[in-house]
Order: sequence, then structure tokens, then C-alpha cells
Amino acid sequence: MATNYCDGKFLESMRGQIVTLLGRSGRTVEELARVLGFTDNGVRAHLAVLERDGLVRQRGSVRRGSGRGKPAYVYTS
Repeated sequence: MATNYCDGKFLESMRGQIVTLLGRSGRTVEELARVLGFTDNGVRAHLAVLERDGLVRQRGSVRRGSGRGKPAYVYTS
């Protein structure tokens, strides 16, 4: 069964909330997780599905804090 992305139930779902937030501005996984009260890994799982379906994309990366570690990817819709 195909997902209807214009459906009100979708917009109320976690994926719908992610798409809505990314439509306002690009955000990292950590930012999305903090706003939604969800884990980073949970957000990544939803983003993977949304990317596969063409609703979100990675728009580059930003360095975190002191520049150590891997950069965080910024997602947009």
C-alpha cells in the first residue's frame, strides 16, 4: 500500500513532522531529535525512508563544536 503524503495522518506522524520541520529550514539529525524528543537513531531510520521516497535529501555537512569527529549532515525537504 502506497503512502499518501498529503494525508493528514501522515503529517501528524513522525515522518510528517520531520518533513514539516525540514520545509522550514535545514536541520541535522541531532537538531531533529532534540525538537521531536526522539533518539538520533530513530530519526536516522525515518530519514532513510524519506530519502528513499524522495521527500528529503542531504544538503551538505556542518562541523560540530570543536571540529572533532565526523561532520553532521544537514537535511532539507
